[in-house]
Amino acid sequence: IGRNLEKLETLENDMTEVAQTAGVQIVGMNTGRMTTGIDLASNDSRPLKAPKVAMLVDGPFGTYSAGFIYWMFDQELQYPISRIRAGSLTESDIPKFGSRYGLATLDDYDVLILPGGGGGLSQVFGEEGKEKLQTWIRKGGTLIATESAAAYFTKKQELTQVEVKEVPKDESEEADYLAYEDRQNYYGLKRVPGTALLGQLDTSHPLAFGLPKSVYMLKFGNTALVPSENWQTVGYYAKDPSQLKISGYISSENRDHLAGGAFAGVANMGQGKIVYLVDNTQYRMFWRGASRLLVNGAFYMPNY
Repeated sequence: IGRNLEKLETLENDMTEVAQTAGVQIVGMNTGRMTTGIDLASNDSRPLKAPKVAMLVDGPFGTYSAGFIYWMFDQELQYPISRIRAGSLTESDIPKFGSRYGLATLDDYDVLILPGGGGGLSQVFGEEGKEKLQTWIRKGGTLIATESAAAYFTKKQELTQVEVKEVPKDESEEADYLAYEDRQNYYGLKRVPGTALLGQLDTSHPLAFGLPKSVYMLKFGNTALVPSENWQTVGYYAKDPSQLKISGYISSENRDHLAGGAFAGVANMGQGKIVYLVDNTQYRMFWRGASRLLVNGAFYMPNY
């Protein structure tokens, strides 16, 4: 409010109306000076442009993964998100989910979210699809690749310099001569079936805004990215393997493999960027600690 003393008579009523309309609580402060960080109303503060957000749906993207994301935007954030059929990516006019929603192009959006899923991403992102996405990103688009999509948009596909951390191969004699009846238990013990792991965040980065330095990640699988100077590592699993597991089961091999690996970060591409979120940060919306990463990716990263 600052020095707007001439508005004192109506100020309280005006601010109460704003708070009720926006659904927020207003907290008064006796100074705009901060002991750490920038001051209130500083020139370093950036106004955020409301982004137009879309998400690819249909195969090969998982319906559950897409559903968690859609529910968070639609029900919790109450923010519009368009669903685009994955098979339409290379078309000039992209049908939104359901014919009644009309047509769109990637240029209509600031943010495109890719849910997790199985294989088959190369069928969606062939040469034409990759070229179209790269052009959109370079012009300022923000691509948020989650789960398996995060592992796809890496150096192996010649898209960025981000690399997937290679999983050591099992070259033991036991694996070479494994009996059929023992295979399920043997490889089952090598799975990460939904384990709480300790993660560390670079809270100075906009992607981790509002989150603590330590966060619990719900881990399925053993995918991690390699931290490097080629991109901005924002979140990584605890470097000490003995401190990594918080709850659940994880083999010693997977524990050592994941320790220090990156699960969140940003790679610049032209005027735009790719946001990597290796894990399902909003799994069934009961695991909420890291879901802020996806929210920040959608709302903050297009503005940085």
